[in-house]
Amino acid sequence: MDIQVTPWSSYWTTLRTSMRGGTAPDVFWMNAVNIQLYAANGVLEPLGPYAARDGTLLGRHPEALVELYAYDGRQYGIPKDFDTVGLWYNKALFDKVGVGYPDASWTWDDLRDAARELTDPRTRVYGIAAEMDRQKNFYPSVFGAGGYVLREGRSGFGDERSVEGLRLWTDLVDRGWSPPQSAMADVKGRARGHHGDVVVERPPVAADREHRSGEDADQRGPDVPGGPVRDELPRDDGGFTHREPARDRPLPLPPAALRAGHRPERHEGLRRRQPEPPSPEGNDMTRLDVGLIGAGGIARAHLPAWIELGARVTILSTDGNAEKLAAKYAESGVTATHSLAGLLDRSTVVDICTPTFTHRELALDAIAAGKHVICEKPLALTASEAAEMADAAEAAGVLLFPAHVVRYFPAYAAMAGSVAEGAIGTPAVLRFTRSGAYPVWAPWFSDPALSGGILMDQMIHDLDFARLLAGDVVRVHARLRGRQEPGAKPGDVAAGTAVLTHASGAISHVLGVWGLPDLQFRTTFRVSGPDGILEHDSTALPGFRILAQGTRSPGEGIPSSPMTESPYLTELREFAGAVEGGPAPRVTARDGVEAVRIAEAAAASARTGEPVELKISEEAAR
Repeated sequence: MDIQVTPWSSYWTTLRTSMRGGTAPDVFWMNAVNIQLYAANGVLEPLGPYAARDGTLLGRHPEALVELYAYDGRQYGIPKDFDTVGLWYNKALFDKVGVGYPDASWTWDDLRDAARELTDPRTRVYGIAAEMDRQKNFYPSVFGAGGYVLREGRSGFGDERSVEGLRLWTDLVDRGWSPPQSAMADVKGRARGHHGDVVVERPPVAADREHRSGEDADQRGPDVPGGPVRDELPRDDGGFTHREPARDRPLPLPPAALRAGHRPERHEGLRRRQPEPPSPEGNDMTRLDVGLIGAGGIARAHLPAWIELGARVTILSTDGNAEKLAAKYAESGVTATHSLAGLLDRSTVVDICTPTFTHRELALDAIAAGKHVICEKPLALTASEAAEMADAAEAAGVLLFPAHVVRYFPAYAAMAGSVAEGAIGTPAVLRFTRSGAYPVWAPWFSDPALSGGILMDQMIHDLDFARLLAGDVVRVHARLRGRQEPGAKPGDVAAGTAVLTHASGAISHVLGVWGLPDLQFRTTFRVSGPDGILEHDSTALPGFRILAQGTRSPGEGIPSSPMTESPYLTELREFAGAVEGGPAPRVTARDGVEAVRIAEAAAASARTGEPVELKISEEAAR
């Protein structure tokens, strides 16, 4: 039996593609939203005869739930579970304020009153995390207020009672008893309790008490005021859409529960860390002379950051764009040169923003000239070339800084900090996804001999992050699909998956997609440990986006991130500080080498279809 795990962000695209190609799995997960589409197109096997033969007890589940997976009189799906929603709370902060724990007597008014009493603006503690979420919050409060979601084919969201139920959550935010939605975008779910700034919260996923191991058997859900609820209640959890059968009783408030091992009181003193403001001395550092090699998208992201840091920048490019870019920033003293020798003569720092296949030669030339080097990821096409660059820099006594900018995106930096602080315990299962339009604007991207392909060029960000969080990688199993050869054009797609086994025993799953021209750039992560989960979706909160520096080719993409400062500025400030004798950057040359080594192993695995074993290098073990 071959079990394949596909992240939610790509699940339906993968399933649809495999159906069309005749490679779909024999058994797979389905939800109520899509069951009729697949059943109506004749691609599903009716399960009724098998259920009858094997004595499958469909009656264990609510009748309405079973019927959702039937079509035209035939049963096409068998429910595997039915979820409930739980209320999580920080016992230490309840004790500190003297508020009683939630129990079976609580109503929505009690929840609101407790949120008010537990909120302390002076110490930035919020009483509740009121996420604008359908299943966890909207549906229970709407029904508790006597409203409805759907009735006889009509939406109930215009009903006054439904609006009253929805207003419960917006009022909590408006009154300052809950963080705003923007503050909850980077770190979600149970992990917020570990930061100590939220007292009560509904988790993103809560198991049905029937399926839990007795850890909360004595915890009951308090009833909510409101009239009998006779209509069916849709439930949606991460793509599951169920319907709960009609019942003549008030809806319960989700049960108060603390998952075993979840101890937010240990972190009471922690507060959500705000982005540090730029240092007042940040632009008064010794003026650096920077040689910027390249005039493409990354160079145009770096250039404004260097200018803000007060650097004198000289640009070199072989495509004729150096002069154009320098002219646009002439008022900031930016100039262009026509030779590498001329650039090296003017620079103390060299910033390599060129295609991957040029990195090694340019970096070795700059290092030989005694220059500190920042090099766009990946450092090189092979681990041996990357190690050669790192060894040369170490021997020359200069810095080689791999520009893994994702480490500086606030959501990822906050997640790494939380993991380092022990907020979720030792990471056990890590999932990363990264998707965007196929970069056909530069033909070298689609040629693995020049870029390393999607595994090396795009997915290396998440391979690096997986190693940062869970430690060294000892086994890689990867697959590739789609077009990975020269000559890609709009409409081509490529996708890669890599499963990493870490020396710690943790497992990481990394997915990368180069998709259609209109595919929105998106990244996600979900990092799980025994004490909690950290998750993020870049599309949940629109934020800072670099639109252009100079002229950009159509479709060329620079990632967006919710922040007040460009991560490229944060990254280059840290590197510049290290050049001047400050702390070492958070990304080392050896980190860059190891990231290339993992990506190279993934490419080898994808070619052979077999996993690749990795030995922990001596440098990584130091």
